[in-house]
Amino acid sequence: LVSVVKVPHNMIPESLMKLEADGYLKHLMFWDEKKNLRQEKPTYYARNGAAIYIVKTECLLNNNTLYGDRILAYEMFRDKSIDIDDYFDFEMCEFILSKKK
Repeated sequence: LVSVVKVPHNMIPESLMKLEADGYLKHLMFWDEKKNLRQEKPTYYARNGAAIYIVKTECLLNNNTLYGDRILAYEMFRDKSIDIDDYFDFEMCEFILSKKK
């Protein structure tokens, strides 16, 4: 089992682009303009740091990994899942905590 959060619709593969050397943006995946509505996009999940991992001992010892072939998701809300990697994340965490007095 691993804890996860929903990925915002504007950060999923169908929404991502990269800037090419010629200065133009290119979609990373096939992009169907007719399906580019938020409501039509698939839902993705991402691990939320190392909040929760539950792994069988055999998997860890025999395969040297935290992930087996079947992974259960424990969905957490974003305000309970702040992964502090930079100053912006830290500021967001402080703001959220200040509102929860």
